[in-house]
Amino acid sequence: MAKEIISSKRSRTPAALGMENRATILDAATQVFLAKRYSGTSMELIAEAAGVARRTLYNQFPDGKEAIFRAVVEHFWSKFPVMALATDEIALRDPRFGLTKTGNAIADFWKTKAVIAFLRLAISEIPQFPDLAETFFEAGKLPLMEEFVSYLQALSGHGCLAISDVELAMRQFFGLVNEPLLWVKVLGIETSTTPRSRRKVVDSAVEMFLKTYGTAKCQM
Repeated sequence: MAKEIISSKRSRTPAALGMENRATILDAATQVFLAKRYSGTSMELIAEAAGVARRTLYNQFPDGKEAIFRAVVEHFWSKFPVMALATDEIALRDPRFGLTKTGNAIADFWKTKAVIAFLRLAISEIPQFPDLAETFFEAGKLPLMEEFVSYLQALSGHGCLAISDVELAMRQFFGLVNEPLLWVKVLGIETSTTPRSRRKVVDSAVEMFLKTYGTAKCQM
């Protein structure tokens, strides 16, 4: 077994090993930033947590701690769900299915304490990194928002929804899910949610959205 593992590692390309190394560093850096915040984090602490030499760290991130923090933000947002709803035949026939799928994905992304803790950290560092908000937006929510807008446009084109401003409608739907599930956690009003409470929020959001924009053409 040990020989097989060694052989497997040797068979991987330098690029593949580099990606693994980078992922390990970013995971370790996330934990260090959460524990020490940006001001208390050093390249030495990240290298120690990742189990790599400082030279390896600088080879991956020549610009130092700031570059790692930005990469951590992008790594964090890369886990945000993106779904091909605009080409999903079931979602196109059944708006309730597509809306519920989107709402559940958003709700489930925010369910862990670690995700909320990192979001708080990133928001707190925006004054030091004025363009970090744009990085947050482009690396995370933007892909899902663009896909959801395309989905709403497709539904409107089929006559299933009557929406004059799809971007506004997209933000309204996201708000219906995020307001009761995300921001209460960010503010510390509530610390956890249950699968049942998340489903209740999503089902209610879908119902309100369809009552506002749904048409009689599609069975819902």
